Amino acid sequence: MALALYSNPFAMISKAIVTQVCNALGVTINFNHIVASDDYKVTEVEDLFFYFQFFQPAPAADFGGTYVNQGAGRLGRMVTRRVRVYIYTRSGVDVYGDDEIALQGTDTERTVESQTPTVDPNAPGHLGQFLAEELVLDTLDDWAPLNDAGDRTLTLGPLHWLDDAGPPLRRPENEEGLIRSNLDFEMMYVAAIRKDEPAITYPPPPP
Repeated sequence: MALALYSNPFAMISKAIVTQVCNALGVTINFNHIVASDDYKVTEVEDLFFYFQFFQPAPAADFGGTYVNQGAGRLGRMVTRRVRVYIYTRSGVDVYGDDEIALQGTDTERTVESQTPTVDPNAPGHLGQFLAEELVLDTLDDWAPLNDAGDRTLTLGPLHWLDDAGPPLRRPENEEGLIRSNLDFEMMYVAAIRKDEPAITYPPPPP
């Protein structure tokens, strides 16, 4: 039996996150990948691209000063997930002895509108790892993913920036001209699989 679209809540959330980052930084979504672990092979040759790693569900902590179990059974099951965004830039410029262009870009006075951090992909020069990191941070921190219709949020509140004290980070890429860093975020959502799932009652009714 195929499950309806509403019954896969986190698939919609993860899709919205990838789309948000790609749109905000002006990159083609086909060059950005969701991975199951940090043991993946980098196959892209673009100047800017991302890999997204979503970690397993975890119990939600106390939320808004109230207990997470609101008596709604599975319809009120609040969980959290961590997403790690691996940020890759490739400068294509050989500089002996330092990474100034790779980190700072070819134009250190490049300006970005704070409310619309979209970067023109046709703009001349290399973006730089520092600006790429801050654009991802500005794009996802305190941002809430919406459904396709844009009329409701998919998470309980916005995403929040985390430190990267999670699972071990992947090994260095060891590819000349390629720089990688990562930013982690946390989200909370209701993991109700079926909208008509009955609430759990305690004690359970006799068989």
